[in-house]
Amino acid sequence: MKMKKAMTQKRRERIRREILALLSEEPGLFRREINKRLAVSFALGAAELSDNTPDSRKNLLFSAIGTVLSDLCRDGTLHRSAEGRYILKKDAHVAVRDAACRDFLLSLLEGEALTRSEIYESAEGHFGTKRTPTPKDDHALRSMTGSLLDALVREGELSREGELYRRTVHDREFFENGDDERLRRLYLSLLHRQGGAFFERFTVSLLRDYYRRTGRTVTVAEVSGGADDGGIDGRIETRDALGFSEIVLLQTKCRREHLHVTEREVRGFYGAMRAKGGTRGIFVTTSYFHEAARRFFDALPDCVGIDGVQLFSLIRECSYGLRHTPEGYTVDRSFFRESL
Repeated sequence: MKMKKAMTQKRRERIRREILALLSEEPGLFRREINKRLAVSFALGAAELSDNTPDSRKNLLFSAIGTVLSDLCRDGTLHRSAEGRYILKKDAHVAVRDAACRDFLLSLLEGEALTRSEIYESAEGHFGTKRTPTPKDDHALRSMTGSLLDALVREGELSREGELYRRTVHDREFFENGDDERLRRLYLSLLHRQGGAFFERFTVSLLRDYYRRTGRTVTVAEVSGGADDGGIDGRIETRDALGFSEIVLLQTKCRREHLHVTEREVRGFYGAMRAKGGTRGIFVTTSYFHEAARRFFDALPDCVGIDGVQLFSLIRECSYGLRHTPEGYTVDRSFFRESL
């Protein structure tokens, strides 16, 4: 019970940050607009957005958003206009979203090398935390900026030389054999940055390549994602040397590695797979599956889950966006700028 309560508080704090950041950038939004923006931030797919059951992820999120909005109005951070728009009061503290801070850092360090203190100062000026009367938002921004700098160095987006940070400028990056963890983190980070639509195309294209490499003829390989996809993001039809055919239906979730896929999501996909006539199902995510979801997969004879670690193993096996030499691997960054 304590863990559940702690997780709920952590979730509400994230929702609070997202709302304040959103209203800093787009003042005067209706609640339905806030719901829509945060649904994207929390990576809700089309199937989840159409799920109206009381304990669905969508309804739980929207309920939590309503609670946080009420709290923010009560404590004077927000004002709700007569027509229902939420407005951030001028003297409230500034909140910044991770994605906006990340983009700012990459842009800032594109042309020059800066120390961490110089980066902090630039971020405070850019996002306006210096102009508020409270130091709380300055501390929060510095904490976020420091964490992002460390993450971007690990991912290979930035390099650090002594006290100076600078943008890594190259289209290909070399990783020695055995440096698998850093290579995987960079690759999945590049994937995640492209978004869900790119990941759907990427997954269909990768699995088409995999099936061909393993001796099957691929007769259909298509993306079916969209608002009316019925919980299915892709379809691959294959035929083996003996003429046996398979209809493989796909679900994809392009999520940060700390956001797991739930058993409910897997059950929803499996039901859609069976309803659509699939003979096999593959649920692919850049993150990981909750233990309950893994147990559910174990009981299924015709459906599997591929998490971020397994996905990268498949990517490496197919040399997809990678080039292998006797000494190691290079990542072809131009691959992520091309339309699959």
